[in-house]
Amino acid sequence: MTTTSTAGVDTWEMVMAHRLYRLLHRLGELNDAWRASAAATVRDELADVLAQASPVLDEHLDDEERDLLPLVPPHVSQQEWDALNARARGSRPKDLRSAFAALGAMVEDATAEEQRRFMTELPPPVRLLWHLAGRRSWTRSRNRVRRG
Repeated sequence: MTTTSTAGVDTWEMVMAHRLYRLLHRLGELNDAWRASAAATVRDELADVLAQASPVLDEHLDDEERDLLPLVPPHVSQQEWDALNARARGSRPKDLRSAFAALGAMVEDATAEEQRRFMTELPPPVRLLWHLAGRRSWTRSRNRVRRG
């Protein structure tokens, strides 16, 4: 369903962007509430809103890759693009335990297909480390946190 206004803006995309904004805003509220109370009702609502947000976010990111990334080369130099990538790499966890915790948190509630897709995008050495030690490290850390 695509409806384009006279300004050339796809109103369906605007509706979806607004829906994503509302879901992400609600996730922030629920995350704060869950961190404060760890109440089961808040946990359940948080899980429900995450499940709603995931496909909307996937569609939004697919749209950005399809519609926006082709606009980058004429407007962003290779040097600027490399600087952006370096900055993103610099925000990664600095030690293996933190990296395993981040990776585990990312894949824990993903579907099997989402996990497969995510893992195939990781460099082979990272996948190997995850399978050899990371998954066990993540499981121990997660269990310690959940036991309190």
